[in-house]
Amino acid sequence: MAMHPDGHLIVCDAAKGLLSADPASGEVSLLASRLPNASLTPAEADIGAPQGRLLVYDPRTHYTQQLADGIWFAKGVALSDNESYVLVAETFGCRVLRHWLQGPAAGTTEVFVDGLPGFPDGISRAPGGDSYWLTIISTPSPLAKALPSSQLLRWLVAWLPKALNPKPTHVSSDGRILRSLHDPTGGRCHTSAAQVGGTLYMGSLASSHVCALDLAAAI
Repeated sequence: MAMHPDGHLIVCDAAKGLLSADPASGEVSLLASRLPNASLTPAEADIGAPQGRLLVYDPRTHYTQQLADGIWFAKGVALSDNESYVLVAETFGCRVLRHWLQGPAAGTTEVFVDGLPGFPDGISRAPGGDSYWLTIISTPSPLAKALPSSQLLRWLVAWLPKALNPKPTHVSSDGRILRSLHDPTGGRCHTSAAQVGGTLYMGSLASSHVCALDLAAAI
C-alpha cells in the first residue's frame, strides 16, 4: 500500500489487481486488472516456476507495463530515494532484486542482496533514503527444502517452525545487513515494516493490529 498525493490509498490486491481507496468515503475503485495481453492476478500458484513480474502503472495514461519477469514470487517493492531503481523482494529466492529505472543500466535487473536466512516479504525505504527495512517471515525448514515440485507447498510448510522466524532486517543501499531484529519467543511474524522517526511500525497478515518498536531502546 502507498498514499497518493491526492490523498487516496493505492492498494495492490492479489485477487483483484491495483485499487484506489478513498479514506474519507470508503469508496474503492479499480485502477488496473490486466496487462495488454495478460491478467495481473496470480494463476497456477502450486507450480514451481518463476512466474512473478514487476509492473508499473501510469495514472495519467491508465497504462500498465511489465518491467521484469521470471521472479520467484515477487512481493514487496521499494523505490530508491532518487528514483533510479526499484527493489523487489523475491520471496522464494530468499533474496532482493534491483531493477534499474535510470542510468546506463536502465531496464536491467540484478541481485541486490542474496543468501537471506529466510523468505523476504515487505520492504520499505527508511528515513534518509540510504537504507531499507526488509521483513523476513520464515526460515526455510529442511522439510520445505525437500519439496521442490510445489512452491506453494514449500511456502506452507515453511511457516511451521515459528520459533525460527527471523524478523525485520535493516539493509544499506549497497546491500549490506545493518541490523536484524528478533522476537525471542518466536511468536510474532511481521510481513511489513515502516520507520517513522525513531519508531518502527510493523504489521502482520496474522494479526489485526500494528506493533510499534522504539528503535533506540531495541538493543
